[in-house]
Amino acid sequence: MKLGVVCGFKAEEETFHKIVRVEGLTFNYVVRCSGSSAERAFNLSKQMVADGCTALLSFGVAGGLKADATPGTVIFSTHVVTLESEAFGQAPEKTPTSLKLKSAGALKKGTICGVDKILFSPLEKADVFIKSNADIADMESHSVAKAATQAHIPFYALRAVSDGQADSLPQFVASAVSEEGTPRLGPVLLGLLKNPLVLPKLLRLKTNTDLALEGLTKSSPAVLRMMTKQI
Repeated sequence: MKLGVVCGFKAEEETFHKIVRVEGLTFNYVVRCSGSSAERAFNLSKQMVADGCTALLSFGVAGGLKADATPGTVIFSTHVVTLESEAFGQAPEKTPTSLKLKSAGALKKGTICGVDKILFSPLEKADVFIKSNADIADMESHSVAKAATQAHIPFYALRAVSDGQADSLPQFVASAVSEEGTPRLGPVLLGLLKNPLVLPKLLRLKTNTDLALEGLTKSSPAVLRMMTKQI
């Protein structure tokens, strides 16, 4: 078994490596960062399949769409939908018994909506929720699911909420990550210079992202062990 992992930015990748190292997990894996680009996530996923990966995992943070998807909540999913009426995998209630999460910490099973752009406002999140009925949204999971489905291999998603249903994000965060997933401070500093009043939003996002990564650190090991037994 070789697991291909797709993240949006480097902090997510570092979290995954830390989990594997600290927990002493021994499965074969490779991690790639999409730079929060759905297209790049798809191309990276296809390349990992070509390089011999036998399952794919979308790993990182996400935006909450439902009221109970609060910052720090971790969602395990094998069901991804899009606003273009695509659907991949099994609905949460049909997830195999062997992957139930009773021993996996503070996780929930749920549905993810894959989107191609950041959802900045509560209104945008509400619109996506109405159209998808998903628990959370991110910019990589649909690309990972599509590539895995095309290759006839399993896919999974482990995503933690970094911004809740009612949270709004500064527009400049769209430019705050490079194509390789590394932080770009220039757009952030310029955005703050133009509008210092968004600083509280940025600080709240930082706090909640740390909370999400902490949730992944605590909840992922048990799920990863279960997953690797199934692949």
